[in-house]
Amino acid sequence: EMKVGIGTKSPKKALHVYTKHSLTAAPENLDPELPDLGNDEGDADVPTDVESGSHYGIMLEDTFSAAGTSGRSSKWTIEPRPSNPPGLKIGEPGAPLMTMLGGTAKRVGIGTTAPKARLDVAGDIVLGKTGEKFILHSRSQAGDYMQITYQNNNSTWQWSEGITLKDNGNVGIGTS
Repeated sequence: EMKVGIGTKSPKKALHVYTKHSLTAAPENLDPELPDLGNDEGDADVPTDVESGSHYGIMLEDTFSAAGTSGRSSKWTIEPRPSNPPGLKIGEPGAPLMTMLGGTAKRVGIGTTAPKARLDVAGDIVLGKTGEKFILHSRSQAGDYMQITYQNNNSTWQWSEGITLKDNGNVGIGTS
């Protein structure tokens, strides 16, 4: 069985990337309850803010250019989240789109780095396929509400129809 290790001489999986952060002094924000990360090469406690501007993880980068164009570039990162609970961040550098928390938390966040529920979505949810789309739309302003409606054949959301749930407990059906 072939295994490749980056930063380790004893890879545990087909591709095993290992980095270790050693601190010369204990910062004030050291997380004393950081769980064992599950490797046998030794764990160092990691400050809770080590995520910002980190240099570990995996970056996927692609640059495309053609004659007469300015070119395009795409960068994505997959980074471990070394705080309590441990997890994984996926997205553009410095702007994760998805965060998965492990340990006892077992939560997934889309559009948030701190999911508060099993699935925490910061934004709208669109369900369905072309010609059969529905949206769960939330608004967080004065008069907060959540609306469930559909998209017509012209790809226009029907905001004046559907179901509206207002923050005062009122429910509207077929009205906004």
